[in-house]
Amino acid sequence: MSAWNIEASLSIVIEKIGKHQEKCKLIFSPLEDNDINNEWLKEYGLYIKDGDEYRELHYIKDDSLAWSPNNYDGILQLV
Repeated sequence: MSAWNIEASLSIVIEKIGKHQEKCKLIFSPLEDNDINNEWLKEYGLYIKDGDEYRELHYIKDDSLAWSPNNYDGILQLV
């Protein structure tokens, strides 16, 4: 399961401002369609598309699956 399948917003930290402050950039919003989300993900060489059961995250360069849609490995925190 991933942010795009549980419909959670996903941001990345682009700069640490202070001890408890970070500048974040939104890269996925469940309120937006795949086209808008893919514009945000393009910078990272990724895009999402609708799969048979879940949305799938793919690499732009070769269309390979970047993250299994029901894989929790490596997910540390969803805020």
